[in-house]
Amino acid sequence: MPPVWTLHAERGFDAIGWTGLMSDPKYGCITPPPFGQQCTLPRAMAIAACMAMEGCVAITCPDPLESHIGTRGITGPVCQLRSKRMANEKGHGMCQPGGCINVGVSRIRRMPLLKSWEWLGVPFNASFSNAALVLFHAKGAERERLAAELLPEGQGRYWPLRRGVNSGMGLFAVDAMPPMGAATSGSHRGQHHRHDLWVSERGGGADRRDSALAELEGALAVTLAGAHAEESQQRENLSRGRMRSLRDRLRQRNRKE
Repeated sequence: MPPVWTLHAERGFDAIGWTGLMSDPKYGCITPPPFGQQCTLPRAMAIAACMAMEGCVAITCPDPLESHIGTRGITGPVCQLRSKRMANEKGHGMCQPGGCINVGVSRIRRMPLLKSWEWLGVPFNASFSNAALVLFHAKGAERERLAAELLPEGQGRYWPLRRGVNSGMGLFAVDAMPPMGAATSGSHRGQHHRHDLWVSERGGGADRRDSALAELEGALAVTLAGAHAEESQQRENLSRGRMRSLRDRLRQRNRKE
């Protein structure tokens, strides 16, 4: 069963400072690093990379106008991986003029029981090497915009599960980026490659974990109810189609007689 992650995203004019999370090309970090020794990488890769890199608990994404696009190996909007979640660099220049996106990344160790990915609306041809369920949180109208920027469709890595979405939270299937040379998801190490999270997940924060699990159960209930309703409707439509076809054949035969 896949692990479950929660993302809390917001846009503002403060950035999360960098401390010690070194750039590593096997996680998709631009090499050589364009800003100091920190991992800077394309925005579309940032969530999946942070889920894979030990020590990463957040990302901060500068305003594209301050991202030096077209230089330093940067071809589009970027993010940087962080080992702390506090937005402690107030009014940072890279957050001008439109603001930085800051995302806290955490994982729930316990896993839900799922019938299959397809029941959650994931395309049948989706291929996972390191599958995860992700609860995406953001405030108000920004949620859909931030989700589109951070978990873009068409990347072969993020699948929005729209039937499980409410006004404040989105549900996604995500293929977390396995670092080059890592074990596949069929092995114990491949499934739980973030060993640094085990201790924090086992101890402390039980209320928060239980709350997140309860929220996930609610989202999955909505999603699965939608899947069942859709399947029932499809069966009903198929049955009606067969009845119409049978009536048409009978009318056609009666005309001939």
